[in-house]
Amino acid sequence: AKLKAIPGKFWNDPSGLKLYTIGGKLSFLKSESDTLILVSYELPVPRPQFNTNFSGYLSLYNLTKAKWIYEQIPLLNEDEVGGGDSPIIISDKVYFTVGLGVGCFDIFTGKRIWMKHLTEASLFSDLILADGKLLANGQNAKLYCLDPQTGNTLWTQRSSGIGSSLHYQDGVVYYIASQNLLATEVATGKLLWNLDCPDYYTINRGDSWFSGFVTGLPATGGKKGRIFASTNLNVYSFEAAK
Repeated sequence: AKLKAIPGKFWNDPSGLKLYTIGGKLSFLKSESDTLILVSYELPVPRPQFNTNFSGYLSLYNLTKAKWIYEQIPLLNEDEVGGGDSPIIISDKVYFTVGLGVGCFDIFTGKRIWMKHLTEASLFSDLILADGKLLANGQNAKLYCLDPQTGNTLWTQRSSGIGSSLHYQDGVVYYIASQNLLATEVATGKLLWNLDCPDYYTINRGDSWFSGFVTGLPATGGKKGRIFASTNLNVYSFEAAK
């Protein structure tokens, strides 16, 4: 079946470019016996006071009954711009990084519950749920821990928006920031690791650094898990922080 989820429209930018609908993220969920598809996307809008001319919207489709529940509900107010990214669904709510902050929305109505503007001039590269908390990786080199109920900031820690995605494991979030491998305790925001690239002292390569991915294997049988992280030249395995 063909589902026309994204409006086919464009806006003629003053520069002469045609700006088309962008994005288009699908999140699947169950509601009683029905399967629903939450669609987030961005549409071009004429807002010359901003450098960007796109704003985010939500639509909700009932796949089981083949009908829209709602369409094109705006994520932002008229004086805001940005689209929804990194959707996290918790019960009847969905969370997005939107523009310069993080927002919480009711899935079944599209209504905005709260919006927290966290930075003055930077976007976000990742959003995850860890130990019941939202972790948002800002491109302003700061990691934010938020309360999903209120959006209040619980703690912040050093980060890097152009580093790796966030990897959560056994109460700790691992990520690459400013070429180093960091580990932060989710409950407290305490920095547990700030590791330099091992290539410097294992193969005498000072031109290499942590870059790419961080992943791991959780603890089992009373033994700590493992963390795997890549550098420009190698992949290393570490005993997990917890």
